[in-house]
Amino acid sequence: MTEPVTRARPSHLPISIWLGFALSALFFYPLAAALDSDAYYLQWQPAHAVEAGVAILVLTGVFGALVHAIWPRSGRGATVALGFVALLPILSLGAGLSRQLPFDDQLRQLWESAAVRYAIPAGLVLALAGGFLAWPATIDRWLRRVLLVLSPVGLVVIGTFVATALHAGPVVARDVVSSATQPASCASVVAFLFDELSFSYLYDGTRIRAEYPQIRAFADRATNYLDVRAPGDETLISVPGYLAGRAYDNVRVERNRLEYDLGSTRDHFSATEAGSLFATARAAGFSPEAAGYYFPYCELLGTAVDTCRSFSFYNAAAAANGRFNPLHPIATTLILWP
Repeated sequence: MTEPVTRARPSHLPISIWLGFALSALFFYPLAAALDSDAYYLQWQPAHAVEAGVAILVLTGVFGALVHAIWPRSGRGATVALGFVALLPILSLGAGLSRQLPFDDQLRQLWESAAVRYAIPAGLVLALAGGFLAWPATIDRWLRRVLLVLSPVGLVVIGTFVATALHAGPVVARDVVSSATQPASCASVVAFLFDELSFSYLYDGTRIRAEYPQIRAFADRATNYLDVRAPGDETLISVPGYLAGRAYDNVRVERNRLEYDLGSTRDHFSATEAGSLFATARAAGFSPEAAGYYFPYCELLGTAVDTCRSFSFYNAAAAANGRFNPLHPIATTLILWP
């Protein structure tokens, strides 16, 4: 016995367009949530928001066409088809919401267990499959209701992308003519700064540990100074202290800025003052250059460096050298999944 089939009527067009937009926007929810809280981690530019807008338009057409073909139909086949269409956007919404929960760290540790990582999806699939086999009409009704209830979330995503497109993003590249006034005493000095990578973690005696072959190969061609001290007991204090050429009592991150305490003084961190690493290098005849990720280094350092590159491991557009591609926000969203 065949399932009843109803041809899509024009009256279903508005709901198809709306749900097509909603499903495409729901997929980008993890990206919008990240931009709303930590945009500088993505080194997000207005052009990236335009890429996201084009991607949403294309996906709206794709999802809208699928919903238009499925929505007026009934039966188990239509329910399964609609479920497959909505699966990826709903999973993406769940991934974004899980990162916003107050116990995100505990969830991440729990998710590292292979048993939990496979048991939860398997349990959900079995529950939905059992419910679908027992009450197909009920599952069909509630699936459609859930999609309609969740659809306004798409407006939140669009609002975030519009806001990021209207504001200039952080400076990610800066190039000026070298201001060195005298020749340097050697060819170059390269400083690698790692977060939470201590001396004992990196070194085995007087050599870099074998677990880090690239760093070890570089160190074997360089001079290693082993009798040194960091300007702090943790990288949050010692790295800014190293860059600024001074010791700090306390350093904290406030949005995209660093603040420090020095005795009774509280001020914003600056790596451009006289006596800092880059000012000292320039005075010694070097052309200071910097490259880093996540933090807006090119804005923080300004004219203290002659060349600067700032990028994000999370943003797929970071390695595209400015090439426009609507696939970038899709890839970035998948990177942001837990």
